Amino acid sequence: MVAIFIDWTAALAVSFAFFATSNLATLLIFAGTTFLFQATLGTTLGHWIVGVGCRTADGRIPGFARAAVRTVALCLLLPAVITDADRRGMHERWSGTYIVPLREKLGNRSN
Repeated sequence: MVAIFIDWTAALAVSFAFFATSNLATLLIFAGTTFLFQATLGTTLGHWIVGVGCRTADGRIPGFARAAVRTVALCLLLPAVITDADRRGMHERWSGTYIVPLREKLGNRSN
């Protein structure tokens, strides 16, 4: 939820700067950046700050088709708040993606 808040806040800031806080502009900026970053980098700004990313079951970056499904479902909001026993949102199940840690936790380093 923190990552989504960060992503939405960034989209809101851009919307405020260029479109006088248009709700539609904010949603389109959020959707566009979420789609583009997840399809190409496997992470959004919010995910990156939190230290997580979006991957497929075999560990790959989602790509354009999965990122499109995930982004559309996420923008509908309801699939994101409905989770299963593994705490995966419906937007993740529908797109076949998982949220995974991108960085090692401090306690898990082996020296």
